[in-house]
Amino acid sequence: MVWLGILFVKSVRPNLVLAYDANKVRDGVGAQFHRILSLCLASFLFNLKMAHPRIENITIHPLDPIQDPVSLQSYLRDWNERLFSSNEYIDQAMEIKSYRNEYFASLKLRSLIILSIKSKLSKSSIIIHTKEAHSISDYCVDDYRAAIHFYFKEFLTFLNSRHNSSELIVHYRQGSGGFAIHPGQKIPRQMSIESVINVIENISSESMARIVSIRLFTDSPRETFRYIPIQSQLHLWKDMPGFDGKTVVNESSGVEKHLFPIAERKNLLFAVDREIDAFQMITAMARAEILIISRSSLSYVGGLFNSSGTVFYPNGFWHTKLKRWRVYD
Repeated sequence: MVWLGILFVKSVRPNLVLAYDANKVRDGVGAQFHRILSLCLASFLFNLKMAHPRIENITIHPLDPIQDPVSLQSYLRDWNERLFSSNEYIDQAMEIKSYRNEYFASLKLRSLIILSIKSKLSKSSIIIHTKEAHSISDYCVDDYRAAIHFYFKEFLTFLNSRHNSSELIVHYRQGSGGFAIHPGQKIPRQMSIESVINVIENISSESMARIVSIRLFTDSPRETFRYIPIQSQLHLWKDMPGFDGKTVVNESSGVEKHLFPIAERKNLLFAVDREIDAFQMITAMARAEILIISRSSLSYVGGLFNSSGTVFYPNGFWHTKLKRWRVYD
């Protein structure tokens, strides 16, 4: 169905522009980057223009390296300059006066087809402001690589300028911990530590021979503590597990205590990174020899940018896996 829609829209050749509606989104940087990538993929597949995206604000998580509004603005400025510098984007400010605006929380194929017909029949130009196009992109995930080459040439050049890493990277995303189910989701983000251990133990000796170190990225703290969000973001924690209106419980899973003995037994270096910039994490994951992702957009994006490593994908994740990725339970 999606492919028929793509053929139809491309044959109509409407004058549509996709624009990331950053003002309607306040989740983490990984989730927002994933949203933007879904729109880049839709733009690429349907041969539509893409407005220059920006991440305007994010929810600050307990272990993020930025914990105040001033640092946050500097952090976002660096992110936008590093990632969204492509000349393939159009300047939305230059176009907005002559284009009609349409707004959607999520871009669906049906809406895109209807707007294509309207644009063609009325000979009008339309900017579609939306938060994401996951319902389209999740059907075409193996085309992400082509869209990434089109919109992220500079970042790929940066990645290629660095030697591939001989790391096995584990991203262990737990949220507030305790296998809590977050609003809008049916299963926990958190995977069992045993499932991660099982993946590592069953990697072939030939593949492990290329590994020098195991590196753990996690939002699980060393010890359980209560996190106090900044005042301007208190409302973003409403209905989240462990939030009492002022503070949120951030439980420790002790994941490193389970992984360190494996690294020691296999004579590998072991490192844990908690308070590290998401850009650095994505860069490392994109270059990893072996990457074990979690139910998280952050490591999912890292996997999308990883073109040569082996990627392990968690069963039950709500975004579709690439064909070459391996599933673990």
